[in-house]
Order: sequence, then structure tokens, then C-alpha cells
Amino acid sequence: TRQSALQKIGLSEVAQRLELAHQATSGSYTAESLKPRLHTINSEVCEGFFSSVAVLVEGVSDKAAIIAAGALQGLDLESQEISILAVGGKDNLDKPLTILKGLNVPVYTIWDNDNTQPENIKANSALQRLNNIPEDQIQGACTLVTPNFACFASKLEDTLKQEIGEDLLSSLLNQKLDAYGVTSHKDAMKVPLIMSEILKEAAQQGKISATLQQIIHSIKALRTNDNVTERSLRNAA
Repeated sequence: TRQSALQKIGLSEVAQRLELAHQATSGSYTAESLKPRLHTINSEVCEGFFSSVAVLVEGVSDKAAIIAAGALQGLDLESQEISILAVGGKDNLDKPLTILKGLNVPVYTIWDNDNTQPENIKANSALQRLNNIPEDQIQGACTLVTPNFACFASKLEDTLKQEIGEDLLSSLLNQKLDAYGVTSHKDAMKVPLIMSEILKEAAQQGKISATLQQIIHSIKALRTNDNVTERSLRNAA
């Protein structure tokens, strides 16, 4: 039997969870100080409130890669009510992650560790805490795929270069530049259709990104678990 479940989470609770995750001094995060930072919860991110699974990524290149990886496995993410939501950078992941988890929406988070600079280490650790990783198990800059999040030691692009092969990836991207009139590899990697073709053609040559495959399996598992309870209405307070 389908049911409508009303969920809510207050800004004070969101602020408290963020403060703990960032190990900030008491009072650093409040409901009032959080309000001007909520512009990142835009119309795209709000799709997550009505998704069976919300997948949070940093940018459009990550979004294109995940959509393409799903297509390679015959999975139409959108038809499964799985929303891939680009938030515009790693620093914008923590707030929607905290809010969606507070509303009991299944969330999968994907981010780049970037490098070992202190500010990146701090952000990476906070995201792991928000995903309930115990303090003694938090890891530094590494490639890691878990049931609830995935991160790359450097960037997704670097992982693709390692697993598919830098020469092959560059060659396939060059072909797409000519075929679709795209001006750069960076722009090509933002287009789901192009990324889908690249991953498919690489697979035909025996080159597959094991990391992307694992991520898709984890997202599918979250979707399967969510089938137990249908949520047709959620409301954030």
C-alpha cells in the first residue's frame, strides 16, 4: 500500500550536525548563520527531496560520468527515480547532504579529494563524518567506494585515466571533439551522451572503469533498499 510520509528537519539541527562534522567551535554554526548559505539548495538540488535516491556530485562532469556509467550497465537512472544532483563544488556538498539525510532520503555522495592541502583534508574528513564514518576510520586522500559515498584520491578524471588508459581516453575524446563540434576535452566530459559513448567504446576494447562500476552497484543497492518504503511527500522545515 502506498503511503505519504511527512518528514521535517529544523535549521538548528542541521547547523548542529554541520558543526560536529566540521569540528567547529560551539556556536560557529547556527540557524541564522546557515540561512544565507542555503542558496546552494537550488531547483536542481531540490529534486532530491522527491527522489528514491539522491546522488550528490560536485559538478556537471561528475554528473555526466555517473549517468554514462549507469547507461553502460543498462540502467536509466532517471526512470528509477535516481537523481544525479550537481551542487557546484565540494564545499557545497555538506548542507544538502545533511538536510536530505535528516529527511530520511537515501543519499549517495561523490567527491574529489583533490590534494593534501589542509582545507581539502578538513572538507574530506567532514564529509566522511556526515556519512557516519567513525573518527578512527576516517581516511585521507584516497579512492574509496562505500555503500553510501565514493571519493577519488585526486579527481574522477585521473581515475578514468588510470583505469581506461590515458592514451585511449584522450583518443576517444579527440574523436568526440570532431564528431560533436566540442572545443575541449573538459567540455566533452560534461556531456552525458559523449561520456556514454566513450565508456561504451572503451569497454569494447576491454577497458572498463572498475571504480565507476562499483559506484553504480552501490547506488543500485540504495535504490533496492528504498523499495521497501515508498515516499511520495517530503517537506523540509
